Amino acid sequence: MKYYISLVLLLMVVIANAQQDPLYAQYMNNPFLLNPAYAGFQNNLSTSVGYRQQWSGMEGPKTFNVTADMSIMNRRGGAGLVIVTDRIGASSRSEIMTAYSYKIPLSTSTTLSFGMQGGIIHYKIDYSKLAVYDLNDPLFGGNEDLWRPNAGAGLVVNGERFLVAVSVPRLFESSASVGSIHQTVMSRHYYFSGAYIIPISPKVVFKPSTLLRYVPGAPISADVAASFIFNERFQSGVFTRNINTLGVLLQIAMNDNFLLGYIFEVPTRKALPSNFVTHEFTLTLKLSVLNFHEPFSSLDFE
Repeated sequence: MKYYISLVLLLMVVIANAQQDPLYAQYMNNPFLLNPAYAGFQNNLSTSVGYRQQWSGMEGPKTFNVTADMSIMNRRGGAGLVIVTDRIGASSRSEIMTAYSYKIPLSTSTTLSFGMQGGIIHYKIDYSKLAVYDLNDPLFGGNEDLWRPNAGAGLVVNGERFLVAVSVPRLFESSASVGSIHQTVMSRHYYFSGAYIIPISPKVVFKPSTLLRYVPGAPISADVAASFIFNERFQSGVFTRNINTLGVLLQIAMNDNFLLGYIFEVPTRKALPSNFVTHEFTLTLKLSVLNFHEPFSSLDFE
């Protein structure tokens, strides 16, 4: 019986993970991961590599991503590419999306950007990695290997000191049947984010920000962050996710082209040991490759 209970709990973790998008604390440094409207947002070429190791005290989720986006059409549009691999236990999900955005000036200082993305998602469960009690159980006789098309959409409104965004990165839900078990492998996620810039002095800026994440049938997840930007080159702050996680965020512009971001999280719930920490890294390269591109100058809305 104890083996059966352990197996059921493991499957619940696998299925729950499959229904959820990867978590990112670096959305503050690379919002293009969650919203195609950010393609070309910085009016240059931006490429980024990110890695997240969640709950390093155990075999937690590992997420790797590569993004590239560029301003086109004399800064009126943007194009981009997103590649993500997310793994936990026996399950993994990989996706590749191409994105396009278009900007509409609302005033001299406010712009509306909307974006669309489309691509394919690969979902897999390798049952050989599970400690199955009954090796003859037909439910675990093979692996699950699914390919599904998907698309997403988003909006961003930004002014001189504020930013508001909403997105649904994956519009199409997908499901699969494993024996007699029918499960959802991808659910629709809704994201709402906002940030505001408050000048403290000529060299110091205060930036509060938030990200709300909603999945039908689950409670709303809320990230709240507060950071300071110094000399438009160094950013540091703190954040929390549902009061269940506390984190520290750091970002530094190493020169006129490279940015390095780091996130450190610790759980606050008694259900998780304090050594289940999370690390997240992002390295970004910004280049001006077209004659209308602008050089990197600020961390304000990174």
